[in-house]
Amino acid sequence: MRYAPWLLALIASSHILASPRIEEEAFLPYRFNHAVVVDDDGVTGSVDLEGVRWDGTRAALFHTDVNAKTPRVDLLFYLDEDFRALELHIPGQEFPLLVDLAKRESESPALPKEETALRTRMRGLDPPSALASDGDTPAQFSLQGSDLVMAGFQASSRLFGLPIPRAPLVMLGCFSLFAVAIPILSRGQKKWKTLVRAIAAMAATGLAVFLSHPKPVLFQVAFSDDGPGSRVSGILERQMEEWPNFTQVSYAAGQGEQAGFARPGKVQLVGIWAPTLQGVPLDEVASTESLVRFSSPPLVTMIDGGAHLRSTAFITGWVVHENH
Repeated sequence: MRYAPWLLALIASSHILASPRIEEEAFLPYRFNHAVVVDDDGVTGSVDLEGVRWDGTRAALFHTDVNAKTPRVDLLFYLDEDFRALELHIPGQEFPLLVDLAKRESESPALPKEETALRTRMRGLDPPSALASDGDTPAQFSLQGSDLVMAGFQASSRLFGLPIPRAPLVMLGCFSLFAVAIPILSRGQKKWKTLVRAIAAMAATGLAVFLSHPKPVLFQVAFSDDGPGSRVSGILERQMEEWPNFTQVSYAAGQGEQAGFARPGKVQLVGIWAPTLQGVPLDEVASTESLVRFSSPPLVTMIDGGAHLRSTAFITGWVVHENH
């Protein structure tokens, strides 16, 4: 049976529309982007989005597990100008869906002046890489009138220190002392040997639990920013909150220093350590309207309908909140 050319075209177009595809308004750097995977046949299983950098390296940007077949899956992920393409992996597809960001950018009209200015600003906010040498963070920290980027470097090198549980370390210290003293104390007495073994077992268990299931930590430092060339000074005060799934350590100007911070909290330096599944809630870090620049892209995962940020390494980033 022969088909008219228009009918063949209709069949082909309907097949294309029925196949998995990505729908979005635009992909913009230095933001959390939203897109939708659409598949009329339904999507189920693991959905993963990877970013391909200009040097060919890859980074995991989004992951979710779809338990019940659905025709639409929401994606939420961070992008910056290091990425030239996106690859979407969904079950049942032999090849990933490819989005060529570089091609889209080159074929798009010239950027509006506002967007160009925003990107230029975020390029200038280089996330610091220096971290505190220990897990202790001071109750107060004084900024020395540096520019914003240097102030961020100073803050990260002093305030971003991963807390290490003291109890297992104390146990290990006790174990070391007993191990040295045991030849003198034991003298054939089994009770000393048993005590040393018990302390060693408790210390090893405590450290093993911490290392295998560490509690995520979110650091936040609120700055003022009056534009290029402005200086940042004042005293930052610490607040700590223990949430069920993560620890939040925040630094901001105290009541006596508030006048020195023109827009406190609108520009923040963040540090994220979240190698475990639960991660840090995205809502605690930034909104989808915020401008963000991370030292390395976090992985966005969906847990109980909420977006969480994960990273196997400690990452830092700048967050410029909306309306600033």
